Amino acid sequence: AGSEYQKLITKTFSGKPKLDLDFEKRLQDFVLELHMNNLLESAHDVSEGGIFVALCEMAFGDVFNEEKGFEVNINSDIRPDFLYFGEDQSLILLEVEANNLNKVMNLAYQKAIPFEVLGQVKKDKAIIRYNHEIIFEENIKSLKVEY
Repeated sequence: AGSEYQKLITKTFSGKPKLDLDFEKRLQDFVLELHMNNLLESAHDVSEGGIFVALCEMAFGDVFNEEKGFEVNINSDIRPDFLYFGEDQSLILLEVEANNLNKVMNLAYQKAIPFEVLGQVKKDKAIIRYNHEIIFEENIKSLKVEY
């Protein structure tokens, strides 16, 4: 489907998202259950701007959460710009405390929700790795100013 990245680079916007309503309901119920059981620090969908934009928006903080950094790695054959800026339906980034990770992973498995641990919260840097190679590194405060 089209994306903000596609619109910026090619000046066009094409395609329509595919949405599996049954899976979307299961996913939303899963996230709600995490929240109700205090297993979730934060969550953000990637439907506008992709994984990179969602990570940045989570890191920038708000009235409820302070600024924080992140370090992530995705191993893939997909072009890194498509991977990190592709907008997908039914894809949510979750932030969980390390001591809750196994509980969250077990619940995801029980509910047949596919998951992948992408990285961890860091103090004040945004570090993006693609197949273990750093492709982006910036201070969160500087990134927030540019955003």
